[in-house]
Amino acid sequence: MLVGVFMSFVVPKLLDIDNYGYWQLFIFYATYAGIFCLGLNDGVYLINGGVTRDSIDRSAISAQYRVLTVMQSFMCIAVQVAAVIFISDSNRVFVICLVGLYFIVNNLCSYLGYTFQAMNETKLFSYATVLDRLTLFVLLITLLLLKVDDYCYYIISYLISKTVSLLWSVWKARDILACRTMALSQGIKESVNSIRVGFSLMIANLADMLLLGVGRFMVDLLWGISAFGKVSFAMSIINFAINFVSQASMVLFPALRQEGEASLTKLYQFLRDSLDLLLPILYLVYFPARWILSIWLPNYVDSIFYLAVLMPVCVYNAKMNIVSATYCKVLRKERQLLGINLAAVLLCAVLSVSGILLAGSLDAVLLAAVFCVALRSAVSERWMDNLQGVSHSNIGVANALITTVFLMEVYFTSNSVVQIAAVALLYIAVLIINRNTAASFIFQIKRLIR
Repeated sequence: MLVGVFMSFVVPKLLDIDNYGYWQLFIFYATYAGIFCLGLNDGVYLINGGVTRDSIDRSAISAQYRVLTVMQSFMCIAVQVAAVIFISDSNRVFVICLVGLYFIVNNLCSYLGYTFQAMNETKLFSYATVLDRLTLFVLLITLLLLKVDDYCYYIISYLISKTVSLLWSVWKARDILACRTMALSQGIKESVNSIRVGFSLMIANLADMLLLGVGRFMVDLLWGISAFGKVSFAMSIINFAINFVSQASMVLFPALRQEGEASLTKLYQFLRDSLDLLLPILYLVYFPARWILSIWLPNYVDSIFYLAVLMPVCVYNAKMNIVSATYCKVLRKERQLLGINLAAVLLCAVLSVSGILLAGSLDAVLLAAVFCVALRSAVSERWMDNLQGVSHSNIGVANALITTVFLMEVYFTSNSVVQIAAVALLYIAVLIINRNTAASFIFQIKRLIR
């Protein structure tokens, strides 16, 4: 969280908009690193979820790690050669070449992280993440003190921090990785099987990222690196919040795999309704955040407006990742999740292109993404309700109303007092109407604390 705040609010203070744009371009491309695993990491995660370290097939895990290392090395070389041949902008070539290196380090680290989580050793994954973020934080502070305003050093720092995390993870998994009883040919077979199992989930995750990625690609293509930097500033804050909240889904998966059917249904209702009550608070958080950001980063006034437009993405994506996506993994419904995500991406692409052709507006691209994210969340929740055999929640409808009011205020009302009052009163009304659900949530939280 600390590093997310620093990257979102301090780095833009040091870099001009173009340098910040290239820094965000690297972060943007880096988020797609997992695609180059072809689903292998996801397959290992799904196949071994809930298995302990003592009973996991160490030779299979070790062999697949070696196969992944070779795969990522070839991917890295291919990306770098393509960048040098087809791209004339030296800044973009540099960014993409370092993205290629990041693919190797990140995906190997991710493989071990998924393995730790599958074995329900979440603490090891957490420690690796903390080490990664802490190293990056120290490096960023150093760049801040030295007043470095070149994006290249920030990208290199990002690579170094991930490499430190990888080395630590390898050390903690040394007993597994040292197992070499399986032949390479058998390791390739195991890897192909993991890819087969995890490919649908990987494509579903890719489609999830492309919901926002399509718009960002179009912004970079049509409006240039400066506009991309401004939109990416807002998106970095949104992604920071989503990633922070969605870490819960990584912890939930191995735990839910061990629950019975009745418990899964009960927990599903609790998670769904609790998030419906909690997440709209983010709309209220926006108003003081806007005031602070306008003082701290006066050059990013447009970005602060884009942040408001994208706030519903934070609300609906967080809920989707924690509830529907997690339950799809637990129930092995990856293909259904894939279908929902692909449909949302296709709709988003169509609406974005239509908005560009008809209005030539960047706002149209962002609103298309917001609409598709919210629609995907509603459709997946309705489908999961039917699958779990539970009644549909009315709180979701109330949240859609709060979202609509919030966006209308952003576009048509400039009075901050009116904006805050309208959203707050509507949210309080939702809490009063659903006071029994709110009371149940508070009771459960008190039990956990005790």
